[in-house]
Amino acid sequence: MTKVHITNLYGMAGDSTVILAQNAVTEIARSMGFREIGIYFYNITTDSPGERSKRLDGIMASISFGDIVIFQSPTWNGWEFDAEFVAKMKDLRVKLVVFIHDVVPLMFRDNAYLMPVYMDMFNQADVIIAPSQQMVDRLRKEGLTVEKVLIQEFWDHPHNLSLNQPGFKKRDFLCRIFDTFSRVAKLGL
Repeated sequence: MTKVHITNLYGMAGDSTVILAQNAVTEIARSMGFREIGIYFYNITTDSPGERSKRLDGIMASISFGDIVIFQSPTWNGWEFDAEFVAKMKDLRVKLVVFIHDVVPLMFRDNAYLMPVYMDMFNQADVIIAPSQQMVDRLRKEGLTVEKVLIQEFWDHPHNLSLNQPGFKKRDFLCRIFDTFSRVAKLGL
């Protein structure tokens, strides 16, 4: 039986927009029966390539051949981590969906040189979920070739806040104001 998985980032500040966005998407996916793949944000420079490979194998332990994996990009663990994750997914012959939150080479001018790496990674996807048509158009100019693209046209932010309906209290303020003005007028000012 094919399972559907979605990556979710942990280890950043709880009020980080990166965490909030990925967690919100994952919460919706969980409600639809998707399985979470937790990815911890860490300093990848402490791992040798072999250690990183073992770490990724552990992260991917619940994924089977032919499953569907929604990869929320980026993980902010560096392009090396993300590219290796995607390559390992393809080795498992999963159906890979890349859900683009940010494209690092477009965010920071100093990282523009990474665009070919990101295009190679994105082009391994079976489906791309992008935040806008403008993003898809830009990525196409940069070399995106994936045919199946979904546009995420708006964000739905689920919440568990208690939103109380304000009560209506009928009050008559105008009469008092007029009374005050009429008393001032009688003073002859």
